[in-house]
Formats: sequence, structure tokens, C-alpha cells
Amino acid sequence: SSTGVSNNNNHNHHHSSSSSSSNSSASSASASPSPLVNTDEVVGRMKNITERMIMAYERQPCIAAWNICEGLEQSSSVTYSYIGTIAGILHKQSERPVLATVRFRSKNVIKDNVDGIIYMIDRFDMPPVQITAELQRVSQAGGKPFAFSFGKPINPDNRSGYADPISLEAQARYVKSCYEAMLAAQAGGAFVWSLTDYTLNRSTILTNTSGQYYCYSGLTDANRQKRVSFDMYKSLLNDEKDPLLQAGNYNETMPVIFIIMAVLLIILIVLMMNRSRRFREYVIRAMIYPYNFYSDIRDQRILSRQQTAVLCFIIAATGGILLSTILFYTRMSAIAEYAVMLLFPQEGMKGFISSLAWSPELGVAVITLAVVIGIILVAVLLRIGALFVRGRIFFSDTFIIAVWSALPMVLFLPFCTILFRALDVTPVTLWVVLLLLVMLWIFYRTMRATSVVFDVNPLPVYGIGILLIATLFGSIGFIYNNSYSFFAYAKYFLSAVL
Repeated sequence: SSTGVSNNNNHNHHHSSSSSSSNSSASSASASPSPLVNTDEVVGRMKNITERMIMAYERQPCIAAWNICEGLEQSSSVTYSYIGTIAGILHKQSERPVLATVRFRSKNVIKDNVDGIIYMIDRFDMPPVQITAELQRVSQAGGKPFAFSFGKPINPDNRSGYADPISLEAQARYVKSCYEAMLAAQAGGAFVWSLTDYTLNRSTILTNTSGQYYCYSGLTDANRQKRVSFDMYKSLLNDEKDPLLQAGNYNETMPVIFIIMAVLLIILIVLMMNRSRRFREYVIRAMIYPYNFYSDIRDQRILSRQQTAVLCFIIAATGGILLSTILFYTRMSAIAEYAVMLLFPQEGMKGFISSLAWSPELGVAVITLAVVIGIILVAVLLRIGALFVRGRIFFSDTFIIAVWSALPMVLFLPFCTILFRALDVTPVTLWVVLLLLVMLWIFYRTMRATSVVFDVNPLPVYGIGILLIATLFGSIGFIYNNSYSFFAYAKYFLSAVL
């Protein structure tokens, strides 16, 4: 078995890869969707790069193999064709082995035309037991020789013990766990990501560092100053005594802001319902008998503007706590980072989302404000729509529609007090799906309220509402796809990353 230390590997950051130590590789197609790999421009460029790499490095003794791709979709015929094309050039002009790097947990792996496979771990929070089980599955499947590529980003100033997942000690312990799993599975070797820290073309949100354009994954820093993970890896290679690692007293607790805000909001809405019989009736009617409630708005039966404004704040703050909790819980997830990059490809927005994820107080405040602004914008749009009907509809009426239609959001409020711990036992996708379903419910309630208050046929209202939503998201999708190949990367995210 051989071991190596890779440097400037891409691992979810879309960079070309190269290696040092006993293993090196050619520049390869990295984490690209099939439609982009299938273009003549990409194939021609990679052919040209391959031939130049052969001319430049074929006679270099440090080159052990050529790595021709990393993280491509393994179930795609485009990937199969690409590997065949590039591997054919290498086999014809070089005597060195040709390797392909695939994401960990890949079930359908293209093994034709290559001499070996490198399995690259892409989830840094995967327990050692799962890593060992997956490597043993690969080993039992047989076929081509395989190696294991592993590593994790950390905060270089974090020395709080390996219980903290982004500490220096956690990196060393992770290296040891993966190395032992590699030996147990009898893999053909290992690549440790990475030898040194390196700069990124795109920022990362995984480690909460001031240098978001640096990947702090190295066994040494950029100045070759050794970290404890370097000593750990050296001891594993030389069968020496492991360096002593402190566990620390790290315990990830739910940010106090979530609990305080949720409890205060619950107390506020309970007080309002107990002290105002009319408000209590409004809430019950708006939830259970929405048609009668909206009819009161149409008949100019005045609802308290103060109570409506307070309810708007409660709804917005509930959304702020919910989304901020999800952001904070997933702030160190590579999958969540890819999703953020997909939805907010602009570097400025990605950095802003990073700030919200790592600062719960800021996240709650900003998202709450954003929801309030969203409710006001809906009210403004409804007021503009009221210009085309006969009834006298004021902004206060459309504001009431927008606020009270969003009342189902309050159903999340009791869960906000325990959501952070609930995410330990329930998938994040469950809460995202529930939120999307509630948003659809709110949209339906808004359209229904509009038809009742405007006293018009509901079908045209639903049609116009759906058309506006479809136009909005269609326009965003069109712009994103033209600028960032959004749909290709979305498909890649669903098929290869998740």
C-alpha cells in the first residue's frame, strides 16, 4: 500500500488538483455537471492539457499516476465517454497508471479504461464507523484497485480539543480514523487532503475564519509550519507513538437567542389572546373559518392595526428563528455549503449568508426584517391589484390580508424552542419540506383572501397569482441558468452530491 499527501485538491471548491509526495496527477475535470463536460470546448481543452502534461511531466520521477477526473457523475454516459477519451490519450503516450477520483458512497462507478479508483470523502462529519463500513463494501465489491482520499478543513486558531469538529486536534483524530479505516479495508493507498493550506477561487463558510478565501485543510500551514495532524500522520506511517490529543470540553449547545426569542414570542401571543377576546376570536376564525374572517375585512369590520402589526412581527420572528436555526445547525456541512453556493452564486451574497449562519443573533434579526419587508411587498402588490376592481380597498386592508394569511407560520413557534436539538434526530430536509408546504398554504390563503375581499371570482385570482409566481421564479431561473448554468449544477447536486 502506498500513501501520499495531496495539495490544492478541490473537495467541493472547484479547483484543478495536483499532488506531492509519492503520488501526483494531471489537471483533471473536477466536480462538473455532465452537460458542461460534454461540450466540445471542455473536451478539446482537456485533451490539450493532457498532452501538454505528458510532454512536461512524463519523465519526472515524482509522477506516479495520472488522475483524469474528480467527482464527475458516475451514472452518466458523458462521463464514460470523457474518461475513455482522456484515458486513451494517456495510455497511448504514457506508461504510468491512469486513475479516476469519485465521490465517497458512489454506487455506480465507471471502472473501464482506468487502472484504479480513488474514493474521495466529501462529508467531513461522517462517523468513523460509516467510513469503515463503506470502505469494506468497496473492498468486497472487488474490481480495480482503489485508494482513499480524506481530509477536513479546520479553524487554524482553534485548539479547544478534538470534541470541537473544526479544531486542530479534531483534524488529527480524523486523519487517524480514516487511515485506520483504509488499512482495515486493505485499500491500495491513501491521499491526505492536503499537505498545506491553499487559496480558493470561491469563499468557504465551513470553518468561520476571517480568511474565507483560504482552505485550512493542510497538515501544515501555508508557511510549512507543522500542525498536530502532521505529527499524527507521521506517527501512523512510521508506526510510532501517537501524539497526545486533548478531548476538550466542547459541547455544542443551542444558542440562547433561539430559546429566548421563541419563549418571548409565545408569551406575547398568549398574553394577546388572553387579554383580548376579539384577538383570540380573530386567530381562531382566521385559522378555522378563513372565509368568514376575510368577509369581515371586505365588509369593513375594522381589525386592530396594532394587533395586526404585532402579529406581523411574531410571524416574521418565527420565520427568522426557524431559518436561522437551520443555517446555524448546517453551517459546517459541505452539502449545505454547496446548496448555498447553488442558490447564491454571487460571492458577496455567499459571504453574507456565512455571516448569518455563524452569528445567530444577526441571522434572526436580518431574516425577521426580510420577512417583514416581504409581507409589506405582498400588501403593496395586492393594493396595486385593487386598482382594477370596483370596491374601495385600502392599503390597511391588503396589509391585513398579507399578515393574517401568513398566520400558519405561527404553528412553528412551539417547535422553535427545541428545533436545534430536534435536528439531531430528524433530517434537515424534513423541516425544509414542512416550511415549503406551509408557504404553499400561505399562498393559497392569500389568494383566497384576495378573492373574498376584492369580491371577485376566485379562479382568475388563483390564475394571476400562479402566473406571477411562475414568472418570478422563471425569470430568476432563466437568469441563473444563463449566468451560472444553474439547472446543470442543480441536477449534479441532486444526483452526485446528496
